[in-house]
Amino acid sequence: MSNEKLRRQIGEKLDELPREAHPVDVGTIAGSIDLDESGVPENEVHEIIAEEAAKRNIPVGKASG
Repeated sequence: MSNEKLRRQIGEKLDELPREAHPVDVGTIAGSIDLDESGVPENEVHEIIAEEAAKRNIPVGKASG
């Protein structure tokens, strides 16, 4: 999977989230993506998620609990 396709997939997942779900947990979004299929290292996926969230003015946080 190309980085651009991965970015689109992440963007779609972020766009689907209700506003009540903010801030989003990077790990939760990453967990909803097949990282093996993406071929992108997990740390890079986390960076892409943070970048895409920032483009949408979505705060990024950690899961509570």
